Amino acid sequence: MEQTLFCGAAKADITPGEEEVSGLFGLMGVHYGGIIDRLALRVIALENAGVQALIVSFDLDKAPEPVTWLPELAAHTGISEENILYFGTHTHTAPTTTRRPKERHAPTDDDLANMYRYEEAVKEKLFACADEAIAAMRPARMGCAYGKSYINVNRNANFEFEDEKGDIYPFINEAMNWGAWVDRTLLTVRFEDLEGNPIAFFINYPLHCCLMFLNRYDDEGHVGLSGDIAGNTSRHMEERFPGAVAVWSSGAAGDVDPVLFNTFIYPDPADGHVVKEQIPDWKISEMQLRMLVGWHVKDICDTLRTVTCEDTAVPISSKIVWSETPSQTDEPYRIRVQALRLGRILLLGIGGELYSSFGKMLRDESPAEFTAVINHNASLIDDAGYILDDDAIARAAQEAPTGHFIPGGNTRSVPGHVGPSLLKILKDI
Repeated sequence: MEQTLFCGAAKADITPGEEEVSGLFGLMGVHYGGIIDRLALRVIALENAGVQALIVSFDLDKAPEPVTWLPELAAHTGISEENILYFGTHTHTAPTTTRRPKERHAPTDDDLANMYRYEEAVKEKLFACADEAIAAMRPARMGCAYGKSYINVNRNANFEFEDEKGDIYPFINEAMNWGAWVDRTLLTVRFEDLEGNPIAFFINYPLHCCLMFLNRYDDEGHVGLSGDIAGNTSRHMEERFPGAVAVWSSGAAGDVDPVLFNTFIYPDPADGHVVKEQIPDWKISEMQLRMLVGWHVKDICDTLRTVTCEDTAVPISSKIVWSETPSQTDEPYRIRVQALRLGRILLLGIGGELYSSFGKMLRDESPAEFTAVINHNASLIDDAGYILDDDAIARAAQEAPTGHFIPGGNTRSVPGHVGPSLLKILKDI
């Protein structure tokens, strides 16, 4: 096979300075008190037969300012926007970026000023990191394999509420649903030079990076910054393979949590009410994090041992399509879908939080040998939010004496339309 593949990679630290941390805010309006572990920006640059692509990941809940930064990055590098995957790992313990008027927790003027200052530092590192990855491109080989990892669980749990008459009513709440199906498919991709030295890894797994969410960093209600499972998995892979860059991406994880969590959620044995208990010390949460990352890295390395890097020609093509389906409002329900084809691999970037059943459907129906969904891809262009499957929409609509809590349960989408629309896009691309 002709040698036409080139690969380079780079990373940069995007952890705010100690003096900046307290001025930054995160999901649900939390403020930060310190740094548990560091955050990074990672870039994999690829070229095949003159066509280039970038895979850009941030240890943030979402990739910053895609409406303006993506076109600027494309102009700066000369790489088409369609060929740039641009996503956050969705760690829930990182500074929020990009003004988001649709979110419930409105930041103060000071919050926004601090956010914009942080963004400027991240943007500078983004462009420098892309330049470094492109400059580092050299002849490469690619290999990939599916495996399994067992650190996730379905998070839409069935509860029962018993009233004073003894009547029992079902309702749904976020918690660990041990009996429900969950997709544990792990995709690992290895890029190496012609001497067999690893250049980069791409890892995809359906999981919400929320183990450290709302950790109790101090007694004043502040949270500690953490890259969560994604950032720590990447860091340990990079320590294990010096010189390589390891990009972790969230698969279709709209209804998937880690098997351990900073908050214990379970039914009260007295009456079935939801009980929520937070771990009182962030160091205990960090112990849980270390354990899950340890198992996850083992699963990744076990899978990588089955990979043989033989692909020296990896044709690159891409397309961005919008799924538009009926919604509960006058406006259609829109999902940005970006397809980046890398030879035998199809990477589907989704501008929202796709449910795991949809991810499996797309993988099963894909024409490519290997397929991965990447949630949170440029999602702040027009965030579709949680992309529920029909079963979850039906469950969220059930009458109950106490409110259901399915994240995204108030979706604008209409049952019966999103799945067929995504399959049509898959067929068209």
